[in-house]
This record gives sequence, structure tokens and C-alpha cells, in this order.
Amino acid sequence: MTRLDRSRLGHVGLVIALLATGQPPGAAADEGPPLQLRIEAERGPHYVGQGIELGVAVTGRDERPVLELPPLRDARILSAGNSVRAVSSSSIGRLETGENLFLTRLRVIPAKAGPLEIPAIVARLGERVGKTQAIRLKVEPVPAEGRPATFLGGVGDFRVEATASAASVRLGQPITLRIAIQGPAAWGSRLAPDLSKLAELTVAPRVEELPQENVDDPPSRVFAYRIRPTKPGDAVLPPVAVSAFDPGSGRYFTKVTRSLPFHAVAVPVLESTAVESRVEPRAGGGLTRFMVLLAAVTGPVVVGLAVWLQRRREEAGRDLESRRSLARRGARSYASRLGSGDVPPADRFAAELMERLTAHASMASDRPAGALTPGEARAVFRSLTGSAEQSERAGRLVEWCDLALFSDREAVDGLAQARIEAAALFKELGRPRVGLPRFLGGRRSPR
Repeated sequence: MTRLDRSRLGHVGLVIALLATGQPPGAAADEGPPLQLRIEAERGPHYVGQGIELGVAVTGRDERPVLELPPLRDARILSAGNSVRAVSSSSIGRLETGENLFLTRLRVIPAKAGPLEIPAIVARLGERVGKTQAIRLKVEPVPAEGRPATFLGGVGDFRVEATASAASVRLGQPITLRIAIQGPAAWGSRLAPDLSKLAELTVAPRVEELPQENVDDPPSRVFAYRIRPTKPGDAVLPPVAVSAFDPGSGRYFTKVTRSLPFHAVAVPVLESTAVESRVEPRAGGGLTRFMVLLAAVTGPVVVGLAVWLQRRREEAGRDLESRRSLARRGARSYASRLGSGDVPPADRFAAELMERLTAHASMASDRPAGALTPGEARAVFRSLTGSAEQSERAGRLVEWCDLALFSDREAVDGLAQARIEAAALFKELGRPRVGLPRFLGGRRSPR
């Protein structure tokens, strides 16, 4: 029996149970006859990142009661559709009356493993009020065994597609790459896909991660990137693998996007041999006049091209320095925030810290956007700080984040120490780094 069949059977049981129940306790007598409500969740096991379906049934006549959804800790609750079913009817002459069962489907998406409390859901219809019983769900972590590196946190089926905004661009112009995940796995896919293979392309692309685009119904998540080739040539944006967990079979599965070829065209340069001379040759002066004409035609083009290339180099330098300056300011702000405020749960802090580390690495260097491995973190932050101590600290932090996000343990130790280590690292990342002046033979230190 599939999960969908079990869910439908659960709703049938919900209808029967509601018709058999009496008035719920706790309704005030001066608000009129209380509404009758029941709530039921689909059968488990339930996992972090999964869209868990709930059914709330309310009896009424012609008008649907309004539900008040409670805020949840470490989870989101979404409306997933309504339906109505007649359960009784009677008539006197032409007057017909009857009772209807109003069913509301909800989805709860947990972000943390452990017990999940869902408080009572209140329904109102005019002066009539009713509420469900509070329920508790047990949320399991996705298993560590067999989990691939391409797992982004999604649970359930999905489709993945990659699209590019253009197939051919001039050198320096951007291509927008969009990786769209559609289906239930999109709700829990919090980690960005791995695009490290882009660094191997012959066009030497610069990659900038753009804001994600998320839609809850129908579920979709789009990871967008601005890719700017810096060398001319033909290249292929490689396939991107995305994995999710199937709660039915208890296994991981992977889907891969198609590759996307594109061409980076160099800025054309006017060749002198392409200029046709219309000057008729004359004895003693034809060659001189031709050279004068050629210089008059090609001179401004060559000068203009040289000026354009110099401006492009200056703009690229200013763009990199601007991104590094923004990264330093963000690092200082985050280091200050780590020293104060409430301490979040380990998994929530780990997701935030991993996002900060990958964003800083992408903004302050030419590393493509994407999740960091401990080894990559050590290499990237060694180049940014010039410090073996900070490099090792970054590697330890990424290892702790992986443990907190994907471990099957209900509690992960080391949260306080991880905050101290992160504050020290981002404080160092916020400092400007100055090397020897270039005219003395030095190289500017990474910022």
C-alpha cells in the first residue's frame, strides 16, 4: 500500500471519527454551539525536510469555518487545499437543510529532528468556536548511511532542470544559470548544489550566486547563478546532480540535469588587411596617401579598443575589491552578532554558519558558489587569511556543521565552542590585509 493510499484511508477514518465524536471540551457556552473538529496526521515515519500531511475536519452548514494556524517552533505549516462533503440533509417542502464536512489539508515541514508539538488549531464561524486537540509527531533525521554528497536536504520525489539565459555571449557578458527543483523535495532542499566543476572550464568563468527563488505551492526552489566567462572559446556547463531521500523505500536517489553548451565570443578587432583603399595610385605619392588613409581609419579603432580593454580591467579590479570590502564588512558584523543575542539550536546555527562560510568564500575569492567540504574550506580560507591557524579553524567548523546538519544523533555537542571558533574566524576575515607594495616586488595579500 502506497503512502498516498494510507493518507486517503486516514482521511476516511478522520471523517468517521468526527461524526462519532461529541462536542469538544473547552468551548465557552456563551459563544453558541461549539464547532466540532478533528485532526489527524499521515502515518510515519516522518523525516526532517518532509512535507507531512495533516487533515482538519470541521462540521458546518453553508459556510466554511476559518482556521487559525498556530506558529510552530522548528517547523513551517502550510495550507494545502480544501474540500467539502455533504454528510446529512433534510427538507420541508422546498426548504432544504443539511450538514457538511469541511476538510482542510495542511502540510508541516520540520527543520529539526525530535518531538514536534502541534498546538490546538482553532476554527471560527461567526460566534461559534471550536478547536482540535494538540498532537505530537516524532521527526526522524534522514539516515547517514548511503547519503550522497549531492544530497541537498530534500525528502520526497522531485524533478530537476537546468536552463541558461543564452547559448552565446561576448567576452565579459554574463549567462544566468538556473537550477530548478520541483516537487516535494524542494521544501527541504536548503543546501546549494555543487558547481565546483565550473572552475575547470577553459573559458575561466567567474560565478556569482544569486538569491534563491522559493515557492511553497506547488513546491519549487530555484538556485540561480550569474556566470561571466573571462576567456573566449567553447564550453559546456556540466550536468548537476541532485539527490533526495525517499521515505517510502528508505533510500536515497539521484537525478541529473542535462549539460548546456555555450560559446564565449572574443571582442572583434579590426584587421588592417580588411580595409580597402579607394585611392588611385599615383607616381611618387600613392603609397604615402594609402598609409595616411589607413592610419586615419584604424587609429581611432585601435585607440578605442585599448581604452575599452583598460576600462574592463579597471572595472574587474574594482568589482573584486568591492566584493571583498562587502565581505569584510559582513564578516565583522557577523562576528559581532555571534558574541551577543540568543543561542539558536545546533542545527539551525549550523545551517546559518555554513551559508555564511560559503557566501564569504564566493564573494571574497573567485571560488564558484556551492557547499564547502572541510578540505576546500581549509584551502580557501588559507588563501584568504594567510594563516594556517584560521585555515584549520575553518575546516573544523565545516566538519561540525556537517555533523549538526546530517547526523542521526538527536543532540550534537560543541555548539558553544563552535560559536567561539566562528567568532574568531569571522573577526579575522573582517580585517583588511595589506602586503608589500607592488613596486617593491611584493604581492598584495588576499583580502
